[in-house]
Amino acid sequence: MISKINVSSIITAHIRTIRIVGKKGVDLWGVFFFFGLPALIAFLFVFYFNLKLEGHISDLLTAVSIIGGFLFNLLAMIYSIIEKVKEKFPENAVKNVYAKEIHSNIAFNILLAMLCSLLLIIYSFDFNTNTLLSKLSYSILLCNTLHNCLLWFNYFLLGCFFLNLLMILKRIFIILENND
Repeated sequence: MISKINVSSIITAHIRTIRIVGKKGVDLWGVFFFFGLPALIAFLFVFYFNLKLEGHISDLLTAVSIIGGFLFNLLAMIYSIIEKVKEKFPENAVKNVYAKEIHSNIAFNILLAMLCSLLLIIYSFDFNTNTLLSKLSYSILLCNTLHNCLLWFNYFLLGCFFLNLLMILKRIFIILENND
């Protein structure tokens, strides 16, 4: 039953697309750029600059949901684009590779949008009132730690989401470019 919702193959397929063109293997600098940099920036936002999301949750949730919906439509259209690229540019290896890899990039970004939406909703809860956590002796420290962890995850996922959108945009540009 759990295999029906197992998304590990989407995640590993996306990570395999982070590579230097023409070389095999994963580019470690690319992995740092797409995952480490958002983690570092999220850490700075939460623990150094103390930036909060309160007041912006509904706007972020709306934006991520709309873009995620557009990505579902793009995922449906990508199949026809892949076929056109194979017919029009059978000898162009770069376009064919990007045409195959863009599917996993879009699917991964849809996962990020879903997870980001869920964590934004959870972050909007007030853990200090009428919860089991408020009845514990260390409730204030526990609630603040949980709140900061959720805030870090939200900033991290938003950063990953944005960078992956840029990667998808660049790859679609390469695929649809008219010249060889």
